[in-house]
Amino acid sequence: MRKRIFALMAFVSLSLACVVGCKSDADDGVGEKPRPSTEDSFYFRNGAKHTIHMTEREDRVVFLEGVSDNFTFTDNAGTGLTIVQGTVSTTLNIRANTQGTYEIVIADTKEGAERKATLVVEVAPRDTGWRDGVYTIEDIDGDKTEANSNDYVDVEYPDGYQYDSSSLSSEASTRITVSSQAGNIVRVTAKNHYDSSAPLEFKLKHKTDASKTPLTVKVKRVTKFWNYSGTYLYGISNKDYVTQYSFTNAPRVPKVPYSVTYVNSGNFSTGDATTLYGNPIITRIDLNNVETVHSYAFSNSANLETVIAPKVKRIYYGAFYNTKLAKIELPALEELYTEHSSQLNGNYGSYDVRYNIFPATIRSIIIGKNIKKIGYYAFNGTENSLAELRIGVEAPTQIDKNTFKYTPEGHNYYGNPVPQGPIGKVNNAALYVPNRSLAEWKTVHPWITTVFTGGVRGY
Repeated sequence: MRKRIFALMAFVSLSLACVVGCKSDADDGVGEKPRPSTEDSFYFRNGAKHTIHMTEREDRVVFLEGVSDNFTFTDNAGTGLTIVQGTVSTTLNIRANTQGTYEIVIADTKEGAERKATLVVEVAPRDTGWRDGVYTIEDIDGDKTEANSNDYVDVEYPDGYQYDSSSLSSEASTRITVSSQAGNIVRVTAKNHYDSSAPLEFKLKHKTDASKTPLTVKVKRVTKFWNYSGTYLYGISNKDYVTQYSFTNAPRVPKVPYSVTYVNSGNFSTGDATTLYGNPIITRIDLNNVETVHSYAFSNSANLETVIAPKVKRIYYGAFYNTKLAKIELPALEELYTEHSSQLNGNYGSYDVRYNIFPATIRSIIIGKNIKKIGYYAFNGTENSLAELRIGVEAPTQIDKNTFKYTPEGHNYYGNPVPQGPIGKVNNAALYVPNRSLAEWKTVHPWITTVFTGGVRGY
């Protein structure tokens, strides 16, 4: 029994000694367990070696753990890497310039003894988009629809090549312009809309070796729908290149330029394929950042079926008259501005339908919580088509009572019956308002319970 106790004590003593002093694969030789190194951190210990992976033109900050602020480094990278000691202590700022494998030897002194470790940087070639000698541009955003959009695409090509201007066909030259830039860059700029099935093409030929196969740049699509200037949208960019097919078959609803906030006023009796009003080819439009849609803007564009209007605040009379809209959502709307002078001089029948904001095809109108003014006869012409009018306002007093009211026929103005209000006649629609304020809506605007024959409901 005594022998077993002594043996156990000896084993425990040996185990404890190893815990505090033995060297093993699990520590760094001084009893400290190494931390794992990653793609952006290197746990420094004498003799260690760690590899990180980068691509050409990539920048990275690598944190060095376990070294002092006085560490030094040497490398064999030449121009392959740019290495700078970071302003944050114990970091290296590394920029990968050229494909290759490079070593950075890091040295540090601790307790009078120099320690060294090696960071290996493997730099892979950058993907410049070429595939078997072909570079494909899926789309050039000629309308500059996003905040940082360009109406061109820069193509980087290999050393030894140059743009062959004779390779650009006459057809392609009507849709794009191609220009050489500093360095190995050729710039392809949108000129006119293009959406045919066969891509546009041009070549890059070798400068000195005619036997080398030329490189090919293909452009599948050029998006350039709109005629605009700054914040104003006026019409279609070019009716010779933008067709009804262009609108109907675009991969997404054609979006107006990011800078545009105002759709110019139109005309109720004219228009053609170059304007937004009286336009037979426009079927869909995303108004993007537009805030104001002016009078007759899309009037008589008889094939317009889809309007996306996330930021529209003001819509003027006649804006969508005689289009094919069935539904429209207006989450940011503040005012429906109407032309109402004629109803003050006669009865309902004298009101000119060309002032109607919405078409007789509309089934659903959804208005957000910001609406403040709804002009007289704003929903005129929707009596038989509208099924749903949804208004997201919780406080009905927010809407100007002078512009949101209803005076039944029989009210006389110089002997003429003059119904005044956003609903010129009794409407078959149901009015939906927020549940929590349904009762208040009926109190503040009591006429709504008789005008909307579909009922007034909460949602």
